[in-house]
Formats: sequence, structure tokens, C-alpha cells
Amino acid sequence: MAAPDYSSRTTDGKSLPAMALNGLRLVLTCWATVAVVGNPACSASAAAEGPVEQPRLLVTSVGQFRNVFGADYVLECDFRLSGVITLVDTNRSLAVLQDADGPVALHFAQNAPALQVGQSVRLHGTRCTPYFARFPDYPYRPTGREVMPSFQAPADWGNYYLTRMRGILRPPVTGYYSFWIASDNSSELWLSTDASPSRIRKLAFMGRFAWSNPGEWTRFPSQHAEPVFLQAGESYYIEALHEQSHGGSHLAVAWEGPSISRSVIPGTYLTPWQEPGWPAGPTNGILREYWTNYCAADLAGIAGPRPFASALTVKEATAEIHGPGTFPQPRPFASAGDWLPHENFVWAQAEGTVRFVSSADNNALLELFTGRESIQVRVANWNPDLAARLANADVRVEGVCERVLDARGLPVPGLIWTPSPDAITFIDKIAGPATRIIGETVPEDSSRPQSMQGFYGTRGVVTFNDRVFDKDLIFVQENENAVLVALADRPFKDRLKVGHDVELGGRLDPEKGVPVITPFFVKDLGWRTMPQPSLRSPDMARSENREGLWSEFEGVVRSVRPDATLSIMLRDGPARVWLSQCPTNELHQYVDSRMRARGVLLLTLLDEPVLLVPSRDFAQVEPRDANSSSQSLASISSVLSLGNEAWRSHRIRLNGTVTYADRSSFFMQDSTGAVRVQAPLPGTVSVGDTVEILAFPNSDGRTCTLSDPLVSPLAAKNPVTPLDLQLAEAPSPDKRGTLVRVSALVLDVRSDETTQLLELQESRRVFYASLPAHRGTLPDILPGSRVRVTGVLSEESAGAPLNLESARSERVLSAIHILLRSPQDVTLLDGPPWWTWKKAAALVGALLATILGTLLWVHLLRLRLERQRAARVAFSRRVLERLEDERRRIAVNLHDSLGQSLLVIKNHALLGIERAPEPDALQQRLNEISGAASRAIEEVRQITHGLRPYQLDRLGLTQAIRASISQAAANSSISFATRVEDIDGVFDKDAEIHIYRIVQEAVTNILRHSRATEATVVIKKKTSDISISIRDNGCGFDPETRSAGASDLGFGLSGIAERVQILGGTLAIDSSPGQGSTLTIEVPLPSHAYDAGRNNGSNRR
Repeated sequence: MAAPDYSSRTTDGKSLPAMALNGLRLVLTCWATVAVVGNPACSASAAAEGPVEQPRLLVTSVGQFRNVFGADYVLECDFRLSGVITLVDTNRSLAVLQDADGPVALHFAQNAPALQVGQSVRLHGTRCTPYFARFPDYPYRPTGREVMPSFQAPADWGNYYLTRMRGILRPPVTGYYSFWIASDNSSELWLSTDASPSRIRKLAFMGRFAWSNPGEWTRFPSQHAEPVFLQAGESYYIEALHEQSHGGSHLAVAWEGPSISRSVIPGTYLTPWQEPGWPAGPTNGILREYWTNYCAADLAGIAGPRPFASALTVKEATAEIHGPGTFPQPRPFASAGDWLPHENFVWAQAEGTVRFVSSADNNALLELFTGRESIQVRVANWNPDLAARLANADVRVEGVCERVLDARGLPVPGLIWTPSPDAITFIDKIAGPATRIIGETVPEDSSRPQSMQGFYGTRGVVTFNDRVFDKDLIFVQENENAVLVALADRPFKDRLKVGHDVELGGRLDPEKGVPVITPFFVKDLGWRTMPQPSLRSPDMARSENREGLWSEFEGVVRSVRPDATLSIMLRDGPARVWLSQCPTNELHQYVDSRMRARGVLLLTLLDEPVLLVPSRDFAQVEPRDANSSSQSLASISSVLSLGNEAWRSHRIRLNGTVTYADRSSFFMQDSTGAVRVQAPLPGTVSVGDTVEILAFPNSDGRTCTLSDPLVSPLAAKNPVTPLDLQLAEAPSPDKRGTLVRVSALVLDVRSDETTQLLELQESRRVFYASLPAHRGTLPDILPGSRVRVTGVLSEESAGAPLNLESARSERVLSAIHILLRSPQDVTLLDGPPWWTWKKAAALVGALLATILGTLLWVHLLRLRLERQRAARVAFSRRVLERLEDERRRIAVNLHDSLGQSLLVIKNHALLGIERAPEPDALQQRLNEISGAASRAIEEVRQITHGLRPYQLDRLGLTQAIRASISQAAANSSISFATRVEDIDGVFDKDAEIHIYRIVQEAVTNILRHSRATEATVVIKKKTSDISISIRDNGCGFDPETRSAGASDLGFGLSGIAERVQILGGTLAIDSSPGQGSTLTIEVPLPSHAYDAGRNNGSNRR
């Protein structure tokens, strides 16, 4: 069979013979179940009979890979390469071979040969294709394969997978065919012009994040392809790709052609794709291959021709080892801007200053600063003794340079893989001008991303991925913005590798610290330079809201905390370091080591700032001295002189005598000074012990203490003589913590459950001495006594008693506080004098209090009398006003009623005198005179009844009230219900008049103002009082807004209130507009009536 003509398909215009001169040859040893291109006569029979020859290219040098078209890589190629191995990365199953033409990275899909860096080898590779870095399992390592009966994948098959369906299509009739694709999520449909995959072109697709319902062919225009002319009996390679993220899933391809309506392509017109060496399978249908754990939500770069860049995936490879080889001449970084894509993984050389050195598992990571930018250097077979020499040294390194993504996402050379420390050379200085080797750094932006909800897309470098305190914490940072990745149930953890550039998309939940994104997809874009670490202090980072950003800590590791964090002392205070991928039992090796660590800064995870370091590759450690006992003995005064630089110090070796000890610390003193030691374990030392300690110094700029001590007792005893303290001036700072003795006057003695406190004075200076309650009880000391105290001189903030704050608020204190160790530290020198200033002050205070109390009592009496006088005057004024109103009422009644009647009588009498009337007229006049006289008599009776109800004298109080109510009911349309118990003889005459008038005025108010239809009057006699209740269902009123002075004919609520007040009773008014009103009056019984009532009640019992 004739080979295809490749002469016109070279990138430089060379013919096939010219390419053959460079070693490019064709082989006819591979088999594939595809028809031979351009031979329709044998295509059908070839497909039916089985495999036929299909040529593949054979490449014999690295340079030839660059001359192969992307379409040729679809058919795959073989190689026979000779060169030297410059990199072996077992984590990626990747090796780099470089020959005279350049380097090539080979990813071994299976059965990687055993290779070592520096070997001269000849590699035989079968079936290779451009390396798909973000998903290396494609195309040679699918999770599974199956043959489908039609061009349709199973629906709702799962989440996060990639599907490829491919085979040979044979149309039944010649003509134009249309194709459709429907899927959830994105998909692509490819079709070749013949049976060869090398000539495929994309017909239709569902875009990224797009989806359709099953059988929905017209949701997007891109789902439908333009009609394609196909010949009956010909074979056409067809392929569909589909990626599924989350939710429902499906894939189907439909066609429409001559005599065929639109439908899913059935298996009768399809033949599954068959690779050489596969067992025989069905002859109809289409092959479905699937890869699980595909999270990119993108099909870009998977199907179709892909040109060679710098790496290939090899399905099968073998190696011939020829022994040690010679590394190629390194490519300098001087022309880094001229690097071509195929120069990735080239053996290169760089010069710069080492700014950061870390090591873990026999490997090291260097940060090499070239003058303007930094690159990472990863060194294998590391020698730990080299770390100290490399710090800030100028070096030259050689190794494999791999491109990474810079801060702008552009590929630049930025990572060097060095096989051993032998490839590192120290130089005097960096030769030549500084050269930029990675992209521009994006300007720092202190603003944080705007909080948003819904779908949110971002891109950045993974800065941390580990489980911390039983919680997965994954951070991604882009420029100065960071997000926390919440995995939920998504299989993304292994895809988010530290140092890789990733693209994320999903739901963003705004948080107070770091926004949280729950990704819908994760797309790995490859290695990327880590962000420049922030060197801000934790306090400044907190004020600038830099939670979650890549930061750097530098300090000395003090201890390993129970939560498996390292306690580190920074310049600005203590912090924590979480060192990922480090077993807990190995953390103690870092104690007393100086550490520079880079990681993600969290300010709210614990009570102290925490740096999450992704691995030991990001921790530069200056080891401590392995033999602590070899450290020279230091004096306490030298520790005190460290000042603000104490945070840099390693453990210091001291010895001295313990002068004071409490539950959390102790003081030790030598001949040069004294210092406080923070001891987490109580009871480790006792007063008087001589000890040797290894501890870390701490300083706040004013005082110095020691922490995290290792304490060893010494046999020798060195007692300390107390220093006589003179308080004419304030003690110097170097005397803090020393054992002192002082005589002073006792001002006060106080105690609580935990502390006994002496307030002392000497030389006009007030200070305090305290003794813990569990150390014993101080002797009885009275204020004014003179004592001598012995103890440790301490600052106020250290060891202060619980009630010292209350004492501080009462007096102005100096910074003197003496810590007593036992009651024997207080010696009574002299008792208090008989007459003291406190006694005098107490006497004067008592006299002043008595005088003030008397004056206050007199003033209160005067105010009371004035209020009573004002009340009497007001009551007299009201009585006079009421009398004047009554006189006015009587005058009006006399004038308007009685006066008119008398005038009528007078006029009729005068007319009778002037002329004698007729008998009939005379009789009429006499009748009129008699009627007027009768009316006058009635009016006089009413006036006198208004002044003094005569019924009280004739009928008694009970019957008088009943009669009054009956008369009112008879003269109105209101229905009165009455219940009046016998209350005769209970009150005196004046009180009876008041009670009668109260009822009369209340009934009159109902008649005149209530517009009621029903009313009730109830008077009950109780044991100690009588109760009067008067209710109506009228219009009601608002008691708060009624006119207090309103009255009519002497009746009104104000009059009722005054009479109730005179009787010593209570009045309650319950009314609201439209709801009627209720008056409730309680009048106490006179004492004689109350006693009689009680006796009657006793007799009844």
C-alpha cells in the first residue's frame, strides 16, 4: 500500500526527502481499525475484515518533534532518541532527555523505565502525543471503556468525569447530512473527511458551562452543524467529547440526511474504534471511554490537532542505559526574553543571591534573587550542612529550567530542577547586569475582592491545602486577594496542589475575614510562581484585613503546643506555625531553632496569629546547637541587657537561687541581678533552691522575663542576702526581682480569699506588700504599726494581688510591690499610737455627718409643713368657690322661679284691686293666684331640699337614696337598676349628706350627659367600708381630658371627688368614649361602726 504524501506538510517548506535527511522516516508496523485514506474500493472490506496498516511517524531526534504537524500527532508517532537524562520527576512520572537539538519532557503513561539523572540512554517510545499537563491521564489511561449501541452516553452517570465516544461512521445514502449534539455540560462533535483521525474538524459544540435538556437540539445555534456531503459506503472517523461537572448529565449525537429524519445515530451505521492489541468486540456501535475525577469543566485543547510544545505523553517506552553521560552546555539566562516554547525543560544556568533556603526529605528549595526578580531552585540529594553557607550567598546554579506562570499568568522560565548540590557554585559576585527571568510583578493592591453571591470565577495560585484541626483548609491567592475553598462533597482536594495556578468557579459566600468559594469546577493550569510574601507584623496585617494572604514569619521556635503547632516568638510578639506534612513526633526538632516560614496568615483561627505553612519546603530553619550543655553560662544582667532584641535569642543557660515561687512563675537571683521565670508546671522549684535553667528571654521594652524553661536542681546552696531598700527615691529598674528588706508604717491591712495585702508608707512613698493566702496568715497588725518586710521587689504588673486594682483606685501608687513568701517575712517593730490621724478623721467625720443629718431633717420638716399649708389653702379656696357657686345657683333659682311666681301673684292682685271683675273673671284670677302660689311653694321646697334634703331626716339615708333614684327614673327614659343595702345609723349627719350628694350628683350626671338607656346603682356595706358602684351604658368620656372645673347646678365629678376626699375614701373612674362609664367609690366606716360590724360578725360565727 502506498504511503501518504507528507512532502507538502512541513513547517519550513522542506520536502519529504529533506526531512528524511534529518532522520524522519515512516513505519508500517502499527495497526488500526480504520480504512486507508483515499482508497474507497477497499475501505468497506478493510473495516469488515479487521485491522489494516496505518502509517505512523518515527522520530529520531528531539528537533524533529518540532517539524511534526499537530494533525500527525493525532495519529501518534514513535521515537528512537539518544541523549542524557537531565530530570527525573517520579511524582509526575516524567523524565527529561536532552540531545544536541534540545530537550523533551516525556510523561510515561504506564511502565516508566528506571532512569537516573546523568545517564546516557537510548529511549524507544511507541505511540506518543503532546502532553496534556492539566490532565495527564488523557488519552492513554481511561478509567474504563464500553461499546454503546447508539451514539448516546448513559444519562445521570455521575459527576466530574470526561467522556470520549469515537468510531467509524458509514452513511447509507450519498447526500448532505446535518449533525446535532446535545449534552449537559459542555461537549464537542468532530468529524473527519475520511477514516483517518488526522483530518477531523469540529462540527458542533456546547460551550463551557452550557447545557441542554435531553433531546433538546436547538437550545444554542452551536449545537447544529452546517450540512456535510457524505458518500454511501465510505468510512468517516467521528468523535464526541463531553465533560460533566455537577448535576444531571447526558450526551447524544443526532443526524439528518436523505431519507433519514433527525434522530440519534444508531449503531447499525457505526463501528467502534479498535486499538491494536485490544480483544475483539462488537462490530456495530461506538466506543465510549471515560475518565473520572475530571474537574476542569472545560474541553479546550483536548480534541483535534495539538502541536508539540515541549512535552509528550508516551504510552509504551523502553530504555537502553549506556552509562554516565555528560550534561549539555547550559543555556544562560542572559537572553531569557528570547526563549522559545520548545526550550522549556532546557538545561540552564542562573546566577543570583540566595534569599531563602528550606529542606525536607533529602530535597531543598532555594529562592534565588537575580537582582530584580526571584526564581525557585529545587535541589535533590541535599546536604544539610550547606544551608548555613548558602544564606545570602551569591551562587551559580545549573539544572533543568521549567516554565511557570508569572503573576500575569504568562509562561516564563522560573523553576530550576538541580540534580545535586554539586550543581551549585559559589561566586564572588553576580556577573553582569541583573536580568529579568520571570514576568512583571502585578502592583500590590491592598483592596480585597468585593463580596458577591451567585456564580463567581477567579484564578490564582494555591497557597495551602491540608487538614488543620479536623478541617480542610485550602487557600488560593491572586495578587493581594485570597479565597478559602470549601470542598463540600467535591473531589477537588487532590487537584489543588500548592504552587499550581488554578481556575475556580462557583458560589462565593462573603465572610468577615476571607471570602469562601464553593467551586463548581477546578482547572489546573500548571506551576506558578508563589506570591511575594507579606512581611507585615500580625497587628498591622489585622488592621489592614490581610487574613488569608501569603506571609512570612521570622523568629525562634519556643515550644510545641498540644495542638501540634509551633510556638514562635516574632519581633512583635508570640505567634503559631502549622507545619503541614510534618509528623507530630518530628516537630520537637525545631524547638530552639531560628525559623523563616512562609504560608497563609490566619488571625482568627486561634488566640494568636497562625501561619499555615504548606510543607517543609517553605520553612528555612537555622538548627540549634545540638549539645545544649555546651552553651556558656550567662549572667542575669546580660539577659536583662538584651532589651528589644530578646525575641531573636535562643535558649540561654543561667543558674541562681530561687527567691520566690508561685503557681505560674518563680524569681531567681544571682550576683548580677534577678529575673522572673514563667514556669508552666507549678511546684517544680521551692524558695531557697539553687537551679540551672535553659530558657528563652522575653522583653516588652520595660521588663524582661524567661519562658519555656528546662530546670535542673543544683546540689550547692547559695543563700541570698536581702538588699536594704531606701525609698527616698524610686528604686532603679535593675533592682526589680531582687530580694529586698524595708521598714515602713502600716497604713491599712486587707485580705480576700486569695491574697493578704499590707498598705505601707516610708519616706512619703506608698507601696504594697502581699502574701498569698495559702502561704499562711499574717500576724494581727493594726494600722499605724511599724513593721519590717522582706520579699521580692516586683513591678505592679507582675504578681499583683487580686485586690490591688481596688487599692490603686483609692491612692496614687508608685511602681513598688513587694512579694512576701511567708508570714515570717513580716516583723512587727512597734505598735500603733493611741491617738492617730485616722481616729481624729473618724471623729470629725461623725460630727459632720450628725450636723448634716440634722440640717437635712429640719429642711425636710419645713418642706412638709409648706406642702400641708399649701394643701389647706387650696382646699379652703375650693370650698369657698363651691359656696359661691351654691349662692349663685340659689340666687338664680330665686330670681328665675320664685321671683316670677310672686310677680304673677302681685299682678293679679293689683288687677283685682283696680277694678272689680266679673265673678267668673274673679274666680279665674284667684285660681291663677292659687296656682302661682303653689308653684312658688314647690320651688321653695326644691330650693330648701337642695340645701338640706329633708328625706334624710324623715326617711333615713337608705330610703332617701332609693327615693332620689326612683324620682330620677320616673322623670327620664333611662332604666335604673338599684340595690342599696341598709346603711342607716352608720355615719354621722354630715357624712350622710356627703354620701347622699355623691349618689345624687352621679345620677344627675347620667341624666344630663350620658345619653344612656340603662344604669345601675349598687351600694354594699362591707366589714370595714361601704362600696358605691354607679354604671351606665352611655356615650362615655375620656377621664384624662375632661374639664376639671365643669359643673352644672353644683353637680359634677369634681364635687364628687371633693366629697370622697372629705370622707377619706377613694374614687375610681373607668370610662372610654362609646363604652359607658363606671364610678367606684370606697368609703371607710367610722371606727364605732367598724367595731360593731366585727362584733356582729363574731356573734354570727
